Amino acid sequence: MSLRRSLRKGVNRFYLLRALSWFRTGLEHYVASLQEGRLFSFSRFGDGEWSAILGRSGANCDGHVYFPELGERLRKAILDPMQYYYAFQPKAMDLDGRAIARFIRHQGVQFSWHDADVFHDANLAGDLFPLVEQLRKMDVVVVGAEHLRHLNEDVFPYVEYIEIPPENCFLEVDTIKEQMLEVARERSHMVFALSASMAANVLIHDLYPLIGREHWMIDFGSLWDIYVGVKSRGVYRKHDWFSLIRRNLGENQR
Repeated sequence: MSLRRSLRKGVNRFYLLRALSWFRTGLEHYVASLQEGRLFSFSRFGDGEWSAILGRSGANCDGHVYFPELGERLRKAILDPMQYYYAFQPKAMDLDGRAIARFIRHQGVQFSWHDADVFHDANLAGDLFPLVEQLRKMDVVVVGAEHLRHLNEDVFPYVEYIEIPPENCFLEVDTIKEQMLEVARERSHMVFALSASMAANVLIHDLYPLIGREHWMIDFGSLWDIYVGVKSRGVYRKHDWFSLIRRNLGENQR
């Protein structure tokens, strides 16, 4: 990384952290909440979400387009906040910190943000097993593209699978929402594990008043891709993932 780029990232993060409250809570906090039945929802805002919020054109790294309506509904999620966990991705700080800081100040955004990378950092460190172990004990509903159907082979079982388009799933967001509502009526205390790109934020915000007091909704992003052989991120093309996966699935403890 060049010195100029490094300085730019540092300045972006500096401006943003002056504009908002961002804190890091360890994986154990979220696992304990699942264990103890303390309901929460967790919505991740990364560089793609912020590009849509700021009205930019283009698409994120997975090809999901920044539709104007998507940006509008993401802005609504922030400007009409609810009592779920809003999580900020550090990468977005480095890339767009000053622009995001201006938006936050101008709009008077006051709430605190969690660390959006808490699950991904544990994954990379080989420390994800406590989460996997807990999910294996719970009724999980996966909301994701077709490739994640294979999660029930080695990672954790699920009671329902809501399949979504692999690209531009926001265009089907209202249909996905109805499917989640239908499943949510079947029983209580299910974990909706979302891997639905930027549509996940919209789904969580729209559904929280309806099912957030009965179920968990957790935006896991691309966390599970490597477990079904999909190297969707640069980090999945690096490191010794064979060993990391074994550790994260608890196979070293058997």
